[in-house]
Amino acid sequence: DERKTTMAEGSCLCVRASVFTSVGYFDTRYFMYFEDMDFSMRVNKKYSIMYTPASIVYHKSGAGHSWLVHTPLYQYYYTRNRLWFFASSNVFYRCYVFVFSLIVVVVKSLVMLTNRSKVNDFSSSTCALWKGLFNGSALLFKSAQLRY
Repeated sequence: DERKTTMAEGSCLCVRASVFTSVGYFDTRYFMYFEDMDFSMRVNKKYSIMYTPASIVYHKSGAGHSWLVHTPLYQYYYTRNRLWFFASSNVFYRCYVFVFSLIVVVVKSLVMLTNRSKVNDFSSSTCALWKGLFNGSALLFKSAQLRY
């Protein structure tokens, strides 16, 4: 059955032009990952997002099925943007997201380290992961300084 939802995946959504005129386009500063969540949050303030199970979408490409095959580009933007997306949340939630992200980065780094032979570019992927954490953390806590 068709029903309301709070978020639409960017790879499979249909949007009226009037919605873009009203709430704006995707925020290009995200570049990739979480831009659809940001857009969905803005849309939800004025409109309903509907899930239609009768439609079928094939998403042929993607980030990969394993941490070991994610590209450095994915590692950086997914990590950075997860933190940035929550920058407008309260300070306790921002701290939670930071700790969660730090744990994810440490665990991913350890998994990649123990499976180096399976990672396409271990050093680039690991550096991208930590750079994403560093840059995302700066964005996450920058808003706290501006608001207080």
